[in-house]
Amino acid sequence: MRSIKKYGRQTIIYAIYLLLLTIVQFTLSGWLIPVALMPDLALVFVIICGSFYGGDEGMIIGLIAGFLRDMLSGRVLGLGMLLLMFAGLAASGLFIKWFRRNSFVVILQIITISFFYELFIIGLTYLFPMLPDQIYSLKQLFDLHLRDSALQIGLNTAAAIPLMFLLHYLGPYPRGQKRTGMEEDDNGDNVWRTI
Repeated sequence: MRSIKKYGRQTIIYAIYLLLLTIVQFTLSGWLIPVALMPDLALVFVIICGSFYGGDEGMIIGLIAGFLRDMLSGRVLGLGMLLLMFAGLAASGLFIKWFRRNSFVVILQIITISFFYELFIIGLTYLFPMLPDQIYSLKQLFDLHLRDSALQIGLNTAAAIPLMFLLHYLGPYPRGQKRTGMEEDDNGDNVWRTI
């Protein structure tokens, strides 16, 4: 009973966020919003969770968000789960040694991780083309990547700002309460970031 009470709020709030973001991502893209102008909400949410609440929650949320993405897009299970899990883990430690943990660092993490995420997808597209009869050269893929990634990074950054405020004020932990089990890092910062 105690564990249900302890993890009930987190589970319910994360489930609501994941379902709402997945519905928005897969129903609005192509219907109301052109696909090229849709931010990657799952990636942004995983990065923010990993940065705000640590690597454990970032990895778990990344696995679940990747599973939902793979299921709804009809791809083979595993790659989306793995990529988003690594994104949540990377967000928990990226730039933390050099900067204080705040919203500026989260924006830097979103820009950096989104860029490398897109770069990894380009590499996989080159190694394993989706359509065997249509093979792109590496130069063509990088030209496409440089053109499209700037727009995608800008959209991800714009989507991150309202998501950060939502998680700060309506997050999985009551506002003002620190998450137990998180030790302070080398800079003396704890789990809660300032916005």
